[in-house]
Amino acid sequence: MIEYKTIGFEDLDIIHDYLRWEDVQGCEWSDVNLLTWNHYGLEYAIVKGCLVLRFIYDGQYTHTMPLPPVPKGIEHPLLAEAGVGCLECVIRDLRDECFAHHQPFSITNLNQRDIDFLQQTFPGEFEFSDPMTERYDYICLRENIINLPGHALRPKRQHLSQFPKFYPNHEYRPLAPSMFPECLQLLQRWSDNAEAIGHIQNADSKVMERESIKQVFDN
Repeated sequence: MIEYKTIGFEDLDIIHDYLRWEDVQGCEWSDVNLLTWNHYGLEYAIVKGCLVLRFIYDGQYTHTMPLPPVPKGIEHPLLAEAGVGCLECVIRDLRDECFAHHQPFSITNLNQRDIDFLQQTFPGEFEFSDPMTERYDYICLRENIINLPGHALRPKRQHLSQFPKFYPNHEYRPLAPSMFPECLQLLQRWSDNAEAIGHIQNADSKVMERESIKQVFDN
């Protein structure tokens, strides 16, 4: 049985030991998300020396691609060879655990290297899909976010131009702990209004987001 643990500050050094050898850029690996997504069922485990993240949401399991251990004295270019056998065993362990709990086995946020490894090591055992196409608008060049060029970003330009008209006395201030209660009150008002007009369909998600923000403020 694989033992999973909710991530706390004391676990970040363990996770950083793996991340410093890997070029992973998914949002699930940022420190803030690692610490706050436990409200979304995020846990981690070390399985045969490999680091694994698991999400449990709506009763469904989703894993990240395991990160291999870093043997002392092994340079990064050799990690792929050093971890092949280990990764194969860990993936089989994760799959067997899912099947034992009557869950489909899925791995999310794969890069091309991960896909190549799975296809070569488990030929015909995985189906690959991209269920996140509706979220591609979140991926933008920094220059585009600054300048908002072109027709596609016209609604954002219009929204930005309206802001000073509605809030002529707005100001930017550094966020301080004394502001946290007011921020949470504003979040609650926004959530209530959004839910009233049907912009929030999942009440549980609203609660989890609030708890995540509160956890950041508390720490």
